[in-house]
Order: sequence, then structure tokens, then C-alpha cells
Amino acid sequence: MTRHDKIGTFREFGDRAAGQRPKEDFSAASGPEKTLRSSRPALRTIFNSVYDAIFIHELDGTIIDVNRKMLEMYQVDRDQALSLSIRDDYSSPENPLDQLPEIWARVIAGEDQLFEWKARRPNDGSVFDVEVFLRKLHLEDKDVILATVRDITESKQNRLALQKAKEELEATNEELVAINEELMAAEEELKGQMQELEASREALESANRQLMDIIEFLPDATFVIDREKKVIAWNRAIEELTGVSKQEMLGKGDYAYAVPFYGKPRPTLADLIGTDDQELEKQYEYVQREGNTLYAEVFVPSVRGGRGAYLWVKASPLFDRQGNIVGAIESVRDISEQRRWKEELRLQKSYFQQLFENSPEGIVMLDTEDRIIMVNKGFQKLFLYAPDEIVGRRINEIIVPEHLLAEALALSELVQGGSTVQQELVRKRKDGRLIHVSTIAYPIVVDNQQVGIYVIYRDITERKRTEDRLKYLSLYDPLTGLYNRRYFEHEMHRLEGSRHAPVGVIVCDVDGLKLVNDTLGHKVGDALLRDAATVLKSCFREGDMIARIGGDEFAVLLPGSDRAAVENASRRIRKAVEKRNVVSPGLPLSISVGSAVSNETRVNMGDLFRKADNNMYHEKLHRSRSAIVQTLMKTLEAKRIITKGHTERLQALVVHMALALGLPENSMAGLRLLAQFHDIGKVGIPDRILFKTGPLTPEERMEIQRHCEIGHRIALAVPDLAPISDQILKHHEWWNGEGYPFGLKRKEIPLECRILAVAGAYDAMTSDRSYRKAMSHEEAVAELQRCAGTQFDPELVERFIGLFANQTSEYIGLPPKGGISI
Repeated sequence: MTRHDKIGTFREFGDRAAGQRPKEDFSAASGPEKTLRSSRPALRTIFNSVYDAIFIHELDGTIIDVNRKMLEMYQVDRDQALSLSIRDDYSSPENPLDQLPEIWARVIAGEDQLFEWKARRPNDGSVFDVEVFLRKLHLEDKDVILATVRDITESKQNRLALQKAKEELEATNEELVAINEELMAAEEELKGQMQELEASREALESANRQLMDIIEFLPDATFVIDREKKVIAWNRAIEELTGVSKQEMLGKGDYAYAVPFYGKPRPTLADLIGTDDQELEKQYEYVQREGNTLYAEVFVPSVRGGRGAYLWVKASPLFDRQGNIVGAIESVRDISEQRRWKEELRLQKSYFQQLFENSPEGIVMLDTEDRIIMVNKGFQKLFLYAPDEIVGRRINEIIVPEHLLAEALALSELVQGGSTVQQELVRKRKDGRLIHVSTIAYPIVVDNQQVGIYVIYRDITERKRTEDRLKYLSLYDPLTGLYNRRYFEHEMHRLEGSRHAPVGVIVCDVDGLKLVNDTLGHKVGDALLRDAATVLKSCFREGDMIARIGGDEFAVLLPGSDRAAVENASRRIRKAVEKRNVVSPGLPLSISVGSAVSNETRVNMGDLFRKADNNMYHEKLHRSRSAIVQTLMKTLEAKRIITKGHTERLQALVVHMALALGLPENSMAGLRLLAQFHDIGKVGIPDRILFKTGPLTPEERMEIQRHCEIGHRIALAVPDLAPISDQILKHHEWWNGEGYPFGLKRKEIPLECRILAVAGAYDAMTSDRSYRKAMSHEEAVAELQRCAGTQFDPELVERFIGLFANQTSEYIGLPPKGGISI
């Protein structure tokens, strides 16, 4: 190898160590190899994997970094390597040290230097020959000197031996020439042949040396076998990979070259050349044939200290001049890291694919023109599109409502510009339904180049509905749909001190709501409140401020309204209540109304509200609870649950019984009230049960029996009826204890209830009903006598019958004996 060739080789090593690719590698390197070479971890791996020792110096000669080969060659550790001087500690005194400054200066000036040197190992002082290549490099913003050192001790010894052999041969030749001068003429032809043979031998030796040098410095681990399958070459790379030196391996056969890889003798890829051994091929992951060359990948368990490695293997035959196979060359390359990266990449791709497909969110990948590349199952479920319907189409044309297209295009432009966008948007499904989605859009960047967009959609429609509902509840009363107290107070505060004079306030209160709730139930009370809200809304414009501010209280704010307008509004409310009670003759609605108006420039809304509230209570004081009860009774009469004639007859019967029994006047007054109001609780019984023509079910019977308890609560709520509340509760008890609600018997039942039971039964039997004709007096008396002792007090039955037997002027108003004409 010429000096020029060596400089070229060292430059290549220098380029690699400096992170620069030799020019010839750019066309051959694949994309992943370029990435690997451009990465710092890969550079460090190359730095530590080359077969020459490498020093990196500051310009002043300070060692700042060395590779693993340097540590092995000089038999030092890294700390020692960095602490010593290349001039004093690593150099033999035999070197022309006075030339070193000049050499160093030329390198600093940018001239590469290649020279031979005597190196010294600091620890044991041993000296060995090296060939040194120096080059100035610029690394990480500063200039450094790269030195690559190659141990040439063995090659130099070989050269010396060769030189000596040549000298000896030349001496021998001279002797032969001298001896053969006498035979020159006879042996001239033989001498010429000998010279040709010698020339051929030298050429062959030179070619062999060149081939061995090439093999020795190949970056891939390489060995060569001859036709007897004996090892004739074992290079440095394979020594490092297997830990087996060439001295141990050269000349060995019987598949000895396989032992460092597999732990036992066996054929390798080189043994497949020229054969078709299917069993051997199966031991490789694959075998590829390209002409006479074989390629394969295989895992070998015995290299790297028993850790094993994945190898890329290449085997080619060697031919003589006649084209006969005389051996084979096999090269291997450790691809364990590439395999690991490939497996990690496969796993990452698998993880990504699973996350992409199984994510509950809708995910779509777009190209740089917003065209759909792929969608996951979540996207399909969310927007109801199958992949073949939308792949290749622009996403904004598919899921963006037309009125939001400009907004969507602006967002797309942001993401295409490299921004990450996170927003809550409205999008359209295939069925046309609009949904609320939370969207996150990321740019997809590969090698600093944006190649698409990754968009995640989460359906937040239900959350939005909940938020809207909560917002609604924060402003509106859920029962009536009017504004609530919180918003009313907010509006009061807004008007406070403002220039909206005059300002009017109307306060309304639903009369008797507690009574209705306690007697008829909150469901009926809620219906009454909704009716009140409907009445109020009918009296004002859509935008007017009407609010429910309490359980039974409502209020209206009327900014810019004078007293006449407010009083007119109050009259509209009263008329609307009257109209409602005419149109809906069920449970009557009664509303007390109060108002106030302020003409002050700066209004005190709190004082104005209190004034309107006080005026409302003044009106409410004129509405007694008894009036409410009378309204309820009118309701019962309107439904024909009771009739005016029935009440008057029953009152006459119970009063005559009281006189016959000698009861005091106050008892007779109570009996009159009891006769009138004992069934008031029926206002709380559904009409479907009260007016049912067929037999009642057990459940319906229990429901209708509740009218005693309902009537009891109504009576307790009205001062005029409170004295008879207990009698209303117990007026359906039987003498024998089989009545309701408590099952009282005999004298446990109040006297008034026992009197009412007899009189009420007689009047009911002698009155026409929709389902039967009235009984005669005799029939009714017989029925009373039959039920005496079970349903009725037997003594009172006899006294009641006696009223008809002994008619006197004292009993004016009783029906004549023999029948009742009512």
C-alpha cells in the first residue's frame, strides 16, 4: 500500500471519527443508515468500534478524548489516558521529538500528517511501532486535532523479515549466478524460466498480501477458508466480535470457525456455497441468493460473552484462474442494535395502532391538505361514517356545518402553520345531527417537516346539555319556568341607583298554598303554582322581568313604568285570575297582589320591594282562610260530590237528634259544621275514583278512605273548623270497631260522629243516586235497625227512629211518618 493510499485510508477513518461521511458513502447509505450516522449515539459507537487508536487533542496538545481501542492498545484506563501527555508519556525516547513541534504546527495550519512513530505503554514501558495520522477538525464550535494511531509492529516486523529474506535471496542468487556462469549458455533458457517463475511467485505473494490487508481492515468480521475448509484468514473485526485471535484459528478445519459463534462445530453460510442443503438453510432466518453470493440473518448464541447477537451474514466463493472454487469468504455484521430498534419500532407502531383503534375518542389523521388518511373506531362511532366513505376527502367538507366552515378553515390554517389547537366546537354527524365536541389538533412532524395533522374529538354534547341546564337553573325556577330569586335580586341590584325612574314593583302571593299542600299534596300545590305563573305571564310582555322569589311568592319588575301603568298591570292580574277560575273550575286560584312605584332619580330597590310586599300583605289580610274553605266546598258542589239539599237535610237531622238527646247549644253548632264539612277531604281524592261507576279495587278503597285524614288537616288549618277536626277524622268509625281510620268502637267514637253516621246513612238511603232510586222511609228504617250494633250505635238508632214516631211541633221540619219527601 503506497503512502498516498494510506493517507486516503486514514482520512476515511478521520472523517468517520469526526462525524463526516466519506463521499463514496452518500450514494450507498440508505435512509436509516444516514439517520444512524447523523446521530451522536451512533457516532460514539463508531468512534469506539474502529480498529485504530484515536486521540482527540486541544490545539495545545492536551488530550480531551480517546476511544476504546486506544485504551486497549496502550493498556491504560480512561482517566490515565486523559491525564498523560502524548509527548512525554506515550512516546519513546527513540523518536525524533524535536520534529514534533514542526509536525504539530503543520497540522494546525490545516495540513494532514502521516508518519511512523515509536509508541510507549506508560505502565510497563514497552515500545511498539505505530503509524500516526494527524488532522485538524472543527467539532462543537472549536478546533481540535484528531490523531489515529495504528499498531504496525507486526507488519513492520514482516517487512523487515521480508527484506531480510530478499537480501538472503539476492545473496543466494548472486552465488547461483556465479556458480552458473559457467553453465550460462547451456542453462540460459532454464534461467529465463526461473526468472518468470520468480516473478509470478512474487506477484502472487504481493496479491495475497494485498488481499490479506484488505480482509484485515474490513469493518465487517470476516474469515476465509480454503478448499479443505481450513481457515486461512481471520481479521481484526472477527477477533473483536468472537474474542478468538487469528493465531488460535488459522489453519484449523473441521468447522472450527463455527465454534466461536455457535459453541460447536457445524456448517456455516460459506458451506452452503455450491450446495442445496435445505436443513442447513432452515437454521437461518432466511437465505437469499444473488448469483454466487449468499445473504442471511441468524442469531448466534456464543458471541459477546455468551449474550449472543443477531448477525447479517454474507458468503461468496473464491475462484482460481481456471474458475474452480478454491475456498470461500464469509463476512458477518452485528445487527443486534438494528434488530432491537426495529423491534422497538414495531412495538411502538403496534402500541400506537392499538391506542389509535381502541381509543374511546374519535381520532383522525389528515394530510397537509386536510384530506383524511385514516380514522379510528371512535371517529366512526361518533360521526357515523365508514372509512371507505370519507378517506381521501377533506374533513371540513364532511363534518363541519356550513355556517361554521370559515371558522374551521381558519383553525386548519393555524394547525398547518405548526400550532396546536384545542377548542370546543360544533360538528355535524352523517345523520345531520349537530354535536358538541372538544377538539385537540396537533401537527405531525417528521424530520422537521410537517406531514399532516392528528385530530382528537371527544363528544361533550351531554356535558354541554348539563351546563346549559345548570345555567338555566341558575337563572330560572325549574317548576314555573320564570326567573328565580337569584336573577331577580341581580336585576334589582342592576336597577339600584340607576336612571330608570319611574320604576314599579308588583309582588304576588298565592293564597292558601300551604293549606293545599298539606291537604291535597304538593303535586296539586305545584300545579297551582304553575297555573299562577301562566296567569302572570299572560299579563306581561315576553321580555318583562317576572320571577318566582319564594315558595308561594312572585314578583314583577317594571322599569320605566309610572303608577298608572303599574296599577293597570295589577288589575290585569286580578282579571286573569278570575278568568282562569271560570275556564278551569277545578281547584280555584287566589292571588294577593301588592305594588309600589318610585319616581326618584336614584331608586332604592330594597325599600321599593318592601313597600310592595307590605301592600300585598294588607290585601292578603282581607282574605280569610274560611273563604278558602268555602271555595273548596263550592268545588265539591260543582263536582256534585255534595249537594246543597243534602247539607241542609243532614243539618236538620243532626240538630233534631241533639235536641232529643238534650245536648247544649254549642254542641248543636258543632254538629251543624260537621254536617256541612265532614266530607271536605274529598277535594283531595282523584275524580276517577270518586266518580267510578263500577266496584272499587282495594287500592282505590284505601285511597277514598284518605278523605277523613285530608279533611282533618284542612280543618286544623282553618280556625273556624279546628274544633271539629277530630270529628271529621273519625266520622267513618263503626260501632263494632270495623270502621276507619283507627278502628274505634262503641263509646270510643265521639258522640257527634255516631249521630252523624245514623243521620247521614238515613239521608243517603232516602235520596236518589245516579246508580239507584231512593228507598222508602220504612226501607231505610229497616236498614238502620239491621245495622244497629254493627255499624251504628243501637241506642242512637232507636232514638233516631223515635223522632218519626213522635212528631210534635218541637220537631218541625222532620219528614212525615211513612216516607221522606225530599
